[in-house]
Amino acid sequence: MVKVDIFPISVMLNVSNICHKILELYSSVYDRGIVLSPEQFYSIFFDLPPTQTVLLAVKQNTSDIVGLCCLTIESSVLYCGNKRCLLTELIVSPAYRHMGIGSELLVSAQSFAKKKSCIVLRAIVGRRLTPEEETITTTFFTVWRFRQINGHHVFEQKL
Repeated sequence: MVKVDIFPISVMLNVSNICHKILELYSSVYDRGIVLSPEQFYSIFFDLPPTQTVLLAVKQNTSDIVGLCCLTIESSVLYCGNKRCLLTELIVSPAYRHMGIGSELLVSAQSFAKKKSCIVLRAIVGRRLTPEEETITTTFFTVWRFRQINGHHVFEQKL
């Protein structure tokens, strides 16, 4: 098992190096690559509103970013105005999968959501999955006691 530290992106110091490493991570996961300019990519991750954060999984004793998750806090009419946390990205580098990094990111996301007084953590899978990816994703969230909503790629857990 690889040891990682989880940090909010806001505490990272070397911004240009981090941006480059995040681009590498995305490119390793998404076959179509990123079609944003470096400036657009930078603004997405470093000019976040206070309701959003990105947590980075950094391999211990290195500066290697091996995973990340993106979180958004919002009030929800569905939950009577209470806050929920949306997990819109949970990415682990293919070379580091099945080593517990996704689980560590999820635990950090749960902790973040609880600190922000959210009553629900909702994970949204926003891309088309292969049958294998669908099985892995559904199993992962089921193990963590999320319930799948309406058979879609949306999973939710009460906090």
